[in-house]
Amino acid sequence: MKNVVDAFKETMEEAGLKFKSKYNNEVTALKKQSYNLKKKLDEYEDDGLSRWKKFKTDIKHDGSGVGKTIQNLFKQR
Repeated sequence: MKNVVDAFKETMEEAGLKFKSKYNNEVTALKKQSYNLKKKLDEYEDDGLSRWKKFKTDIKHDGSGVGKTIQNLFKQR
């Protein structure tokens, strides 16, 4: 049984230029989002409970956005 990634790879091999271009643009955006999330994590300094709560909420929101983008990318196949 194929997993989602394998099926997506097969679809990419058969896809037209328009889809490949859109895919490449979305992958580039995901890499940038991932980089920004890592940067936020690396730069976070413990500065009290209220700052932690805001940081946690922001990271959760940003991470959720990345997850949704990935799900949508795989649904397009």
